[in-house]
Formats: sequence, structure tokens, C-alpha cells
Amino acid sequence: MNCSEKKKEFKQYVYTLTPMDKLYNDMMAEVAYATALANIDWSSISCPTLAIYSKVDKDVGIEHAEKLEKEIRTIEMIKINGAGHFVWWGNDGDKVKKTTLNFLSERDVN
Repeated sequence: MNCSEKKKEFKQYVYTLTPMDKLYNDMMAEVAYATALANIDWSSISCPTLAIYSKVDKDVGIEHAEKLEKEIRTIEMIKINGAGHFVWWGNDGDKVKKTTLNFLSERDVN
């Protein structure tokens, strides 16, 4: 990887750590819409479910991960320490990718 590619990758990484409401107009309207999803009966989900949550996500609070973990009995929850909302970036990026691929391959998802 040359210097230009490293610089581009670093810029993309920094971008992922920026709260989405600072990047996009009306992002908070989307967050409000997502809050309405609280009325979903998450406990009715019975298929294997993978959820990955970043502890430093500025857009989605930890309470979302905790609710899913509590409600979905078939969930596999992975909490990582970095990368903001884009969990495949940062120090745990390889772990996220490997876990996702393993989850899908164990279920023969093509």
C-alpha cells in the first residue's frame, strides 16, 4: 500500500468516527424514525441473528444492543471497542469480518 492509499484509508476511517448527524442533513429525523421501531416484537425473531455493536458509536446508543440481546434469544452479539458506526473499520475490523463470514458459513448462506 503506498502513501496515497494509506492517507485515503485513514481519511475514510476518520469519516466513520464522525457522528452521522454531522455528516448528513436530517439524520436525526432518521434516528427518530428508527426509534419508532421500539414497537416491534423483537422476541418473535427465531432465526439465528448476528449483531455487532461498537461501544464508541455516536449514532446508536448501547441501549439498542442491550434491547436486542435481551429480546432475541437466538442472537450472537459482538461488542467492539472502536470504529464508530462502521464496525468493519478500526482495530476490530478483521474480527468483525471473520465473525460475519463464520456466522454465514456455519449457516450455509450463499
